[in-house]
Amino acid sequence: MKKPRQGLTYLEQRELDTFPERIEALEAEQARLHAQLEDADLFRRDPATFQTIMERLTALETELPAAYARWEELEQRQ
Repeated sequence: MKKPRQGLTYLEQRELDTFPERIEALEAEQARLHAQLEDADLFRRDPATFQTIMERLTALETELPAAYARWEELEQRQ
């Protein structure tokens, strides 16, 4: 019977080491996109850009919690 692996693999440790920067970048992108949406004329002036921003924000709503969950998972296994 195999014992469950303790600790992290090399790749998991590298992934864990990059999480602060990755999450900071995602949050900065989210803030930048929200700032762009503060332009009341954006939808009228450039509906394609508005749509792209909205799609990316929707994706970030999934990516950020997933990144935090993975970070927590790796932290607990460390």
